[in-house]
Amino acid sequence: MFPALLLLACTEVPDLGPRPRGADSADTARIALDTGPEHVPAGEETRDDALFSLARVHEIRIVLSDEALASLGADPYTYVQGDLLIDGDRFDGVGVRIKGRLGSYRDLDHKSAFKIDADAFVPGMHIYGREKLNLNNMVQDATQTHERIAYTVYNLAGVPAPRVGYAWVTVNDSTFGLYSLVEAYDRVFLEERFEEGDGNLYDGDYVWYPDGSYTKLDFQSGLDELMELDEGQDVGHADVKAVTAALDAAGTEGFTPSVGAVADLDHHVRMWATEVWVGQYDGYTYNQNNYRVYFAPADGLARLLPWDHDWAFSDSTPLTSPYGRLSQGCKADADCHARFLDALADVEDLADAADLPAELDRMTALIDPYVEEDPRKETDAATIESNQAAFRAWLQGRSASLRAMSGL
Repeated sequence: MFPALLLLACTEVPDLGPRPRGADSADTARIALDTGPEHVPAGEETRDDALFSLARVHEIRIVLSDEALASLGADPYTYVQGDLLIDGDRFDGVGVRIKGRLGSYRDLDHKSAFKIDADAFVPGMHIYGREKLNLNNMVQDATQTHERIAYTVYNLAGVPAPRVGYAWVTVNDSTFGLYSLVEAYDRVFLEERFEEGDGNLYDGDYVWYPDGSYTKLDFQSGLDELMELDEGQDVGHADVKAVTAALDAAGTEGFTPSVGAVADLDHHVRMWATEVWVGQYDGYTYNQNNYRVYFAPADGLARLLPWDHDWAFSDSTPLTSPYGRLSQGCKADADCHARFLDALADVEDLADAADLPAELDRMTALIDPYVEEDPRKETDAATIESNQAAFRAWLQGRSASLRAMSGL
């Protein structure tokens, strides 16, 4: 299924360089142990925030043995053990795997995306208080800026979404280039963004089969049980299936009474409204894809969260025709649809007040020198620059274009 892997030369695992000040040479992972969100060591809060700021492009080096590289060639989605260096701080024994499937998957001969899991092999290990990190290759984003801008709008709208920074990545001694450094949906994220972070989190991405076919997931019998439990307790998908049952019953009981008992509709209309504003063609509402579902213990209500916005900001997003069952049912219900339109007006105001074109300018000033030097980029620097200019104009006119649109 995957192209043959040309192993990166590594007869010896290279020296990672100096350890952070105060680290014990006999236990290099010690700096990252016992650093969950409740007890992050002094100063590490700043380093955590800095990961996702525009203060710098971080230098990230991944070191893998020949055996680990061979394992990723045979099975890209199973974690192998490796070492990590971030701006001179070292984290030994982390889990590393390739990230991405249809569209964004690249093998190690090309610009692979990566997932880092701090405690995959060393229990209790964290990276500046984080459990996991994502290194996205941005091969489908001809601006190299979509993720940070999109998630900024979600967070402004009150929909918890990842923070995004940038990194220059090498694997052993091979330069892989510029990546977006994306906060992961993990237990740390949930505890920081929700009053209760110990609920169930499901992955709503599609199921991909060995023959290359795939099935997109939604709250529908036979599909709901395929959502993967990322965090929480296995309840046999009872919480997900309750949303399916409520949607099935909405025709007789009414959408808001039925679905509102199992899903946070105020949250959902904000999620849907933001998908509209950012033109997310490949998200829940318009493609039943790229989302997470979180059930907070206090009320047990479903809340959808956004993911993978490299294809956002698309003018071809079918904004008047929702496809995901929650959004489709909401549009068909007069009360829920009115709440969505109110949420959309709020998102328009929030996005306009945020001056996103200025944020884009700050981003491009930081990353464009790295774009120029990226040896594995799949879009040339001149095309990326022209796409950034077009994106700036898109942001400036987005709210006005939505206000003039009928059928939403």
